[in-house]
Amino acid sequence: MTKKSTEQMIPPLMSVPDMRQMMEAQRLNFQALSEAGKLAMTSWQALAQRQADMVSTFAQTQSEIFRESMKEGTPEDKMARQADMFKRAYEMSLETSRDMADMMMKTNREASDMLQKRVKGTLNDLRGMMVNAEDAA
Repeated sequence: MTKKSTEQMIPPLMSVPDMRQMMEAQRLNFQALSEAGKLAMTSWQALAQRQADMVSTFAQTQSEIFRESMKEGTPEDKMARQADMFKRAYEMSLETSRDMADMMMKTNREASDMLQKRVKGTLNDLRGMMVNAEDAA
C-alpha cells in the first residue's frame, strides 16, 4: 500500500487552517488588546488627574477653614461657618468620588465590550478557517 492510497482511505483527523488567516486573526487580537490597553491607560491618567485635583481642593478648603477660624466673631459664628465649609467640602468630595467611579465603570465597560467583540470575531475567524481547511482537503 502506498502512502497516497492510505491518506485517501483515512481522512485526516484535523485539517490545517491557512496560516495567513491565522496570522491575521492574531494580528487583530493584538490590535484589540492594544486598543483596550490604550483606553485603560488614558482613563487611569484622567483618574489620577481628577484625584490630584481633589487633593488640591481639599488643601484649599482646609486653608479656608483655618482662615475662617481666625476671623473675628463669636465662637458660635465661627463654628457655623466651619460647619458650612465642611459640608460643602464633603459634598464636593462625594460628587468627585462618584464621577471617578463612573469614569472607571465606563472605561471598564468599553474595554470589556471591545475585547468581547474581538473574542467573537476570533471564534468566527476560527470557524471560517476550519471550514476553508475542510473544503481544501
